[in-house]
Amino acid sequence: MSGSADLDFIRFYIKDYPPKEASGSIEEAYGPRLIGTGEFGRSVNQIERVIDLLQKKPDTRRALISIIEANDLEPNRSENPCTVALQFICRRSRLHMITMMRSNDAYMGFVHDVFCFTMIQELIARSLDVEVGDYHHFATSLHLYEHNSNDISRYLNEGYQNPTFAMPEMPSGCQRDNLAAFLITEKSIRQGKITTASQIDLPTYWRDLSLVLLRHADGKLKRGNKILEENFSQISDSFYMNFFLRKPKTTRKSANSGPTQIKLDLGDRYDS
Repeated sequence: MSGSADLDFIRFYIKDYPPKEASGSIEEAYGPRLIGTGEFGRSVNQIERVIDLLQKKPDTRRALISIIEANDLEPNRSENPCTVALQFICRRSRLHMITMMRSNDAYMGFVHDVFCFTMIQELIARSLDVEVGDYHHFATSLHLYEHNSNDISRYLNEGYQNPTFAMPEMPSGCQRDNLAAFLITEKSIRQGKITTASQIDLPTYWRDLSLVLLRHADGKLKRGNKILEENFSQISDSFYMNFFLRKPKTTRKSANSGPTQIKLDLGDRYDS
């Protein structure tokens, strides 16, 4: 949403983002394609165009964001987007979204794609003052790789997942100004200019998201538990609790009752 293609930015969150030998800006990044920052010749803000189209004609079938481009499919390209397009349909004051993928890694990609794309859906719905509708995700190839099998098993056995526990809803009303302020906050967190919750002045929803990013920065920059505790105490919604828990390296399932319940005291909340 920042429109950036900076590899260091991406690797702050995904340290092993390929290709390993790459540096600077990466052409397959979604940011310039979505926001049109001019990088790599892309100058159309496709999100704003979708909002404008749906405001002018709510029943339009043309509200579509194209991610993949013709030159992405050249044989010599080492990386290219897995996403083909995002389409938005407004019916009966509900904004529905359809995502089309040429390829999708079910473990490394799918779960993150659904989160990111439905956030965009919710953001656009708020700008249009309509409800969030259905989300449809079509992947021509949805797959797992054998080298991820141990990680997948370990993740599923953790027992922290709760599919009935919904993320907080985005506030009503257009959120573009709040998003812009959030992106400024994110950059300051990533650059180490913001280190404590007291430095973040955003509405509750966006502040909580910022604190989750601050939690990531605390761990990455190896700041002490005193700072972690202060930031943890500022979270407003318990949905984000798991981001502040230190999960054990291994978990054991009970034969009859599913994942073992692990009692966590204050000293176990944080990653070392």
